[in-house]
Amino acid sequence: MIKISIGQYRSISEPYVTLFGSNNVEFELIQDQDELSVVINQQKLTQTKDIITSINQNFDNLFTNKVNIINQIPDVSEQIITAYDHILNGQIDEDSIKKINNYLSGQFLQSSSYLTVYDFLLHELAQTLSHLNRPLYEKFENIIEFISKFETTESIQPWIFNQTLFLKPFSKHVKNVYNEIEKIASKNLNTFADFANLENCSYHFKLQLKNGEEKVYTDHIPFSVSPILIQKKEFDEFYSKTQLWNELIDKMSKNFEWAKEIFKNMSDPLLQGFLKIAEKANKSEITQKIQMGLIRNDVLHSAVKHKWLQVEYNTISISFGYIAEQVQSLQRTIKNSYLKNFFEEYTGLQGSSVAVVVEGLKNAYDLYDKPNSQILVVVSGFEGNSYDQRYPEYLLARDHGIICKRRTFEQLIEQTEVKDDGTMLVEGDEIAVIYYRTGYSPDHFPNEEIWKIREKIELTKAIKCPSVNIILVGFKKLQKTLQEAGQMEQFLNKQQCEKIKENFATIYDFEDESKHEELLNLAKNEPQHYILKPQREGGDNNIYGKNIYPFLEKLTPSERKNYILMEKIIPKPSITFMIRNRKLEVAPSISELGIISYFISDSQKIIHNKAGGYLVRTKRYFDDEGGVNAGYSVIDGLMIKKQQD
Repeated sequence: MIKISIGQYRSISEPYVTLFGSNNVEFELIQDQDELSVVINQQKLTQTKDIITSINQNFDNLFTNKVNIINQIPDVSEQIITAYDHILNGQIDEDSIKKINNYLSGQFLQSSSYLTVYDFLLHELAQTLSHLNRPLYEKFENIIEFISKFETTESIQPWIFNQTLFLKPFSKHVKNVYNEIEKIASKNLNTFADFANLENCSYHFKLQLKNGEEKVYTDHIPFSVSPILIQKKEFDEFYSKTQLWNELIDKMSKNFEWAKEIFKNMSDPLLQGFLKIAEKANKSEITQKIQMGLIRNDVLHSAVKHKWLQVEYNTISISFGYIAEQVQSLQRTIKNSYLKNFFEEYTGLQGSSVAVVVEGLKNAYDLYDKPNSQILVVVSGFEGNSYDQRYPEYLLARDHGIICKRRTFEQLIEQTEVKDDGTMLVEGDEIAVIYYRTGYSPDHFPNEEIWKIREKIELTKAIKCPSVNIILVGFKKLQKTLQEAGQMEQFLNKQQCEKIKENFATIYDFEDESKHEELLNLAKNEPQHYILKPQREGGDNNIYGKNIYPFLEKLTPSERKNYILMEKIIPKPSITFMIRNRKLEVAPSISELGIISYFISDSQKIIHNKAGGYLVRTKRYFDDEGGVNAGYSVIDGLMIKKQQD
């Protein structure tokens, strides 16, 4: 049992609380003014140096299951103590920090064991430096890499990401930036929420009343107060592949027989419904051969591999293109005013997603070449995200004179007419382009009548965004298939394939039943390393950690084939200031980046192919799911060094 008398400053207790707590050591911390007393096995120690010496001499068995190289270099130990003592007084011992950085060799950084007090002191030293002088901190690459590995160590995370800890000032000489931002955000909470609405960062919410009725109200979308800091070079590396990804998705969508063969052993009802429609559409002479893909390629940054790794690519109902851009503008306003003293050396990374959506729909409309035709936007009955959906419609009307008609599948059953030549009419108006903002989940197809109208629409001359063939490419099974030898090479050359594969996380499927036992053992013995995914879009569908094995065990071998087992990407957590429903939450978080783009092609070639802006969704680190619509995430933005932009 741990007994702690919490001090005013983080430096009084943090390294010891984390060290002992994460190693299940019974201890007591007593703080008397600025002096720390540590009681272990009735031994009372008061001086930092005495504590460290005693721990390393008398308690080695607790902390050295694997000998850490830092313990073997006395000079490093002394440098850490010296630099830490200086920095708590607001003085930076740059020479000592340089020596520590140089000592942190690649061999040391490969160690997975952080078990000595020096590691915890080094973490505190680095954290204090980052809050005192961030630009100087960023010069020490080995220390940054050490921090990344340290903070992704699972046993340590509950201790270092405890809110009472990460918001405390480091010492009377060193303020905690998170603490200062939290004070500003709390004081201006309603102001920031109102600013969000003024930026059109708005969302429709449903409220359940006591009498059982539902009330719809409008307020700000959940958002982050300040953007996350990234390396521009790593962002550019992934962004540069966007058009190549579009080329790959387009080519896969044009090989229906290949996709059908891959899906042959799967029984997923949503997949089967789309395959049935695609079978007819690919044989039809009337069905429009021009197709539009509006794509969002989602990635997480791996703290281990130092690059963005792909989570999935989305091919239907891409959300938050407009809202993402507005949140970036909101964050820029807050950064340049309320937080101007914290991020002077950084700038927001801007990117327009709504422009690429409008451009794509306009180009598709022009290819249909009927001036009085309209764009059909297929939506659900209740759309909380209608502001995001409506803005492209507004721009198409304002800038191009194009009318969009919003309809649900249920409405289309009554209002749709298809002529013998495939021309589609809705309430007598010819439809040039069909833009789906629904139709990606089983609950969007509650009965056979909905499936019939979905098929009827696909078999028309209207250009679809996306076509059923592009939808099929978005199923998780094909994402896994691309990792198999010779599959991607059917569509791209060797050099292009190598570029794409650089951002892959490992994926397994259950196609080979002889390997099921091996995969179940992986899920049983290393559950923290994997995520089980069905063939679904949207939040709240995946299965995590210890729940994977019992879930798989209940399935038949045939049922397992509807799932993929994916490597869990481990990002370095960051502290985020999230505002939901006019309430502030400060929490460790991770951020998923999505690059938004579009392409338009005919049966022979790609006609348009363009990368656009980005979407960032940030969620609490210890949450599994991450959808904004599902209530887990907030919309966020990106920030880079000014000299990088």
